[in-house]
Amino acid sequence: MLITSYNPQVLGDVLVAITAQDTPEQKQQRSGDTVVITDAKSGQLLGVNFFNASHLLPELKGQNGQVKLDTAEVAKLNGALKQAGFDQQLTADTSSH
Repeated sequence: MLITSYNPQVLGDVLVAITAQDTPEQKQQRSGDTVVITDAKSGQLLGVNFFNASHLLPELKGQNGQVKLDTAEVAKLNGALKQAGFDQQLTADTSSH
């Protein structure tokens, strides 16, 4: 699962990526402009917040709401995760809904 949302009027220049359902206990870890959210018990990746997202993905400008990312855009986000020192990686949702 990969659901991404961008709402600059409310959240600022932040891309929110959800990779799993919420859990009662979560752990957040920030490095630079990247925040990784995991389940506190299992360590499962729940989501990632990318601050200054339009610098990473200029194509976000003018968008609002759910954003469908292609594999190249997800690769850019994975590069940002790696550069921030995180091992987690996102997987593009290539299924058509």
